[in-house]
Amino acid sequence: AAPGGAGGADQDPEEIARMKRMQGRGRRSSVSAEVDKSAEGFVPVVVPKTDAQIAKIRESVANNFLFSTLDESQLKTIVDVM
Repeated sequence: AAPGGAGGADQDPEEIARMKRMQGRGRRSSVSAEVDKSAEGFVPVVVPKTDAQIAKIRESVANNFLFSTLDESQLKTIVDVM
């Protein structure tokens, strides 16, 4: 077997077992849905907090992938409601 390939001597036995369990499952099918318009007219409830609390929240979410694509306005809304 080629290095790095399935069953290669350099692979972790747990990784090999995981790959074997995954075989035969096929590709995941896509999911789609209608646009949810229930958020129209949403007014966020701003929770008062100190500058230190705001800084700590921003620091906490700074490297989180869930928040990585938010622009400043969206991030402000998230911080305000936390």
